[in-house]
Amino acid sequence: MGYCIAVMTVYVGSLLIEKPTPRMHFISGIFIGFSALVGRNYGLYTVIIFVLLTLLIWHRFARGPIFKRLAILGLGGVIGYSPLLIVMIVEPGFFDAFMQTISLIIERGQTNISKPIPWPWRYELSQLKWADILKVCSIGGMFVLIPLVLLSALFYWFRFLDKNDKKYAPLLSGLITSIIFFHYALSRPDLTHLADAIPPFLILVFILPCFVKGFYGRAFSQFLSVLVILMTVALSSVFIEPISRYLNPENYVKVNIRGDALWVKKQTARKIVMFRDIVNQKVGKNENVLFAPYLPGMYPIVDQKSPVKTSYFLYPEEDQFEMIKHLENENVNWAIISLTAIKI
Repeated sequence: MGYCIAVMTVYVGSLLIEKPTPRMHFISGIFIGFSALVGRNYGLYTVIIFVLLTLLIWHRFARGPIFKRLAILGLGGVIGYSPLLIVMIVEPGFFDAFMQTISLIIERGQTNISKPIPWPWRYELSQLKWADILKVCSIGGMFVLIPLVLLSALFYWFRFLDKNDKKYAPLLSGLITSIIFFHYALSRPDLTHLADAIPPFLILVFILPCFVKGFYGRAFSQFLSVLVILMTVALSSVFIEPISRYLNPENYVKVNIRGDALWVKKQTARKIVMFRDIVNQKVGKNENVLFAPYLPGMYPIVDQKSPVKTSYFLYPEEDQFEMIKHLENENVNWAIISLTAIKI
């Protein structure tokens, strides 16, 4: 859903620049509220993006009562977010639980376990296989390429384009959205978060040749588009894994997962067999098992349900005694604990 929010933000932002009417500000506000329903981080991103766009529109395209526009934007946001606001009012304890999650984020000072940015030069490429080299260079290369392209596009817009021309609305909306959403990739710089943050950047790169002036500028922007396409394809396991299995078939085996035959690496297959044997030999029919501190994907593989709502035990639980009591009520007599640290 995050991909859709990012792409829709570029589209709605473009419409707002082209037609900065009160109606369009109201629709943009509703979209902000809807984004916040999907995820609080998306709500925060869209608030920043549309406030910036509103200020930019007021400064460059359409002078008028700026506070009125912001008020209309805020009213739309409240209406878009109203389903959750209603739940907060009618459901006892929901508001307190909601505010507690926000206070925990503020207290921890982060929304995720951070990790170093995977710059390509941090790895000994000579010790990696070709598939790993391709993945490392693509992921690390994106973290180098995206900031450079965003800064270059921002400079080009300020220096060479008519900042009062609304025909550049898609370029401007894509640029601001890409800059704000790139924070999501930096919150935990890995492939998963990069994939969520990259859609507006892809839109920006693909439309650049339409706005860049001059033969060499267009040629470079077209080359950039092709380069980004190749790097994006290289990021995908759909591209890498089949080729890797074709070149190294001895490293893969077929495993049955709830009726589906999947090709997985031997190391992964050994873990699946081990966990299945443990559950089949130790866990009774009326018993449950706990996987910690991670590996929630193992529950459906071993035909079990998670006995707790926490999928990843990243931080100390606020009330551990309450969780222990819940585990007892769920008849959890077995736990599979991994001593391997989460890769950062």
